[in-house]
Amino acid sequence: MRTVDLIHRKRDGEELSADEIAFLVDGYTSGTIPDYQMSAFLMAVFFSGMTDREVSALTDRTTVSMRARTPEPDRLIEVTRAAGFSPSRVADDVVVVAGARPETLGPVLADHRVVLYELTNDGSDLESVFMALTAPAVPATPEAPSAPLPFSPPVPRGTGP
Repeated sequence: MRTVDLIHRKRDGEELSADEIAFLVDGYTSGTIPDYQMSAFLMAVFFSGMTDREVSALTDRTTVSMRARTPEPDRLIEVTRAAGFSPSRVADDVVVVAGARPETLGPVLADHRVVLYELTNDGSDLESVFMALTAPAVPATPEAPSAPLPFSPPVPRGTGP
């Protein structure tokens, strides 16, 4: 799958599959798809729009893993692996569980009485992706102009020199 092909298809008004949307989100958030390609894709979306299925696939893909901080990481890995998730230990007390959402992972861990210090989304949400794309272009706190901007009232048509 090539990013440029997906950009062209979206530009031409075609619907992308959930796997293609996942490819774009995962590639951008991992850094394998550069900003300029994601910007081109978003421009194609702006002009061509997205179907309900594409929007659903995009929002579903933006939070597909959870970060759990626990005093029993080995047990958490065992429980989540048995439940069909893909856990990986990223620090002494931190496990990232791929393919999990709070509403699916929380009950599994509670049923097995796994002690948690913290359970948070691990991944990019739409706001984070938008902010990352627009950060260089728009300052977070624009400065007020030091002097008032000049104002010239519009000149009615046919009354100019």
